[in-house]
Amino acid sequence: MIEPEVRVITWNYKTILYLVGLGLLLLVLQTTIGLWAGPSGHGPEFLVVMVVFLGLKAPLARGAILSAGFGFLRDATSGGIFGMCAALFFVIFLATHRARQRLDPTAPYYLALFIFLATLGVGGLSVLMLHMFGWAPQSFSFSYYGPAASLLMSSLLTMILGLPLYWICKWLASQPEEQPEQEK
Repeated sequence: MIEPEVRVITWNYKTILYLVGLGLLLLVLQTTIGLWAGPSGHGPEFLVVMVVFLGLKAPLARGAILSAGFGFLRDATSGGIFGMCAALFFVIFLATHRARQRLDPTAPYYLALFIFLATLGVGGLSVLMLHMFGWAPQSFSFSYYGPAASLLMSSLLTMILGLPLYWICKWLASQPEEQPEQEK
């Protein structure tokens, strides 16, 4: 078994600001361009990729706060039940954070699997929560226009677009901090 903090990147405030900025950019892309890409208005879930990245690379406290924060921002732009995406992103973060201790998250196939399952999990749990609150569609069919097909297409689009996005997040998080020059 891998030690608890082996795969965690040491983060400074500059790294957190980069990731918050990228998260806000992804939120804008998801709420504008992302809806045009998928069937029936369901495009890729860019913020889920960010949550998977946080789950695989972030320390527990900072990653949990960022994941829930991105969830609240997603809730504010989606018009659904406020707090639902925050709770779902937090659950996905914890599941991914726990899974990184047992699997090698650097392999591209694992990354694709993590991203696909996280998107499928967020979508499936969203439908379940909406049914509990009485907001869900009446049928859950596997037709092209049904929610199941939209969820599968959204998961596949997120998986395909998520790998390069994950590597961008990793690159941003690993930027070295500039050291001030010392005077002699």
